[in-house]
Amino acid sequence: MAKIFVEAYGCSASFADSEMISGLIVNGGHTLVKDSSESDLNIVVTCSVKDSTANKMIHRIKSLKSKPLVVAGCLPKAEKNTVEKITQKASLLGPNSLGKTLQVIDSTLRGVRQVALEDSDLSKVGLPKVRLNPVIGIIEIASGCMSECTFCQTKLSKGDLKSYRLGDIVRQVETEISEGCKEIWLTSTDNGCYGFDINTDLPTLVRAVSEIPEDFMIRVGMMNPMYMPRIKDELIDSFDSDKVYKFLHIPVQSGSDKVLNDMK
Repeated sequence: MAKIFVEAYGCSASFADSEMISGLIVNGGHTLVKDSSESDLNIVVTCSVKDSTANKMIHRIKSLKSKPLVVAGCLPKAEKNTVEKITQKASLLGPNSLGKTLQVIDSTLRGVRQVALEDSDLSKVGLPKVRLNPVIGIIEIASGCMSECTFCQTKLSKGDLKSYRLGDIVRQVETEISEGCKEIWLTSTDNGCYGFDINTDLPTLVRAVSEIPEDFMIRVGMMNPMYMPRIKDELIDSFDSDKVYKFLHIPVQSGSDKVLNDMK
């Protein structure tokens, strides 16, 4: 069994992916280490949302490639050629391919490069995890989005919307709380369109989670403004719960209607 170093960059969904990758590693009999100097294999969960972030990822890949390396997260899916210009030995693991984590690790340790970038129907809800913070449960409620924004790298990485079942999410929240979490983060590529593909929505999920009879807080992650008119009134009502942080992350990409239309 190998000693493996995992680090993550980017959004809360990226950190959630790193927790699940770590959980799969431990379940597979490997050992997590806290420093790349101690590892047999390195895994970096990358972000490519901005050029400055992608450049940081490139620098980090260069610094880790002296050992067997798995480049995971958004960068290898959105910019595969960029990664391969740095190293053609590193294996690649896409954000929707976590079910192949152990297969990719085992292959890489044998010196055989593997590329796992295909999308999968596997739900991330309920996968084993090793939390970065023992009192914060990060739960991905969906992958991908419904938009086709011309400026967005994340769409290239995450693809179309795939919402996870509300009941599964609620049960996962209950599990996180039973294991000591005091704060639950509901995260995804775009929380605003959660459930539109499975006949539910974000306010319904927030209400269902807030009805769990335990002492904890809920932080609702980023949502794009284009979906707010559809859920605004119900979302405001769902935020009445004392368990919900009164915080909304809604990126306003431009103040110009023309620019916004051109970006779509």
